[in-house]
Amino acid sequence: MSAPIYLDHAATTPLSDTAWRAMEPYLRERFGNPSEPHAAGRAARAGLDEARASVAATLGCAPAELVFTGGGSEADNLAVLGRLRDGGRVVASAIEHPPGPIQFCVRRNSPGARSPPRTPRISFSCISRMKRRLSGSFSRRSSP
Repeated sequence: MSAPIYLDHAATTPLSDTAWRAMEPYLRERFGNPSEPHAAGRAARAGLDEARASVAATLGCAPAELVFTGGGSEADNLAVLGRLRDGGRVVASAIEHPPGPIQFCVRRNSPGARSPPRTPRISFSCISRMKRRLSGSFSRRSSP
């Protein structure tokens, strides 16, 4: 019998060995609330600051530009609601998860939130057309 193939990585995904080794001290010995001034909190804050600096260096941005969240829903809410707050527009796909922040904004008629009509099926051919169009527009943008 072969090992199962897990296809729901949007919901959760296993930690790589590298990530586990980096996190293990904070899961076993150095845990603490990084917002607290006690020793455990300061140790957790130091680890969080180190992680933020490492990720920022990898992404080529300032550590202050990074926001770590507890999960996908929190990250979605920050991104979508922040975009709408700043006067931007957000478009929900026809397959958007109903409890998601985009659909919430659409249901509340938030300015800038739009949702196309729901369709009973997804046409994967449109994905390849979209990729072709996007790759063409990116290559045109990057050329002088």
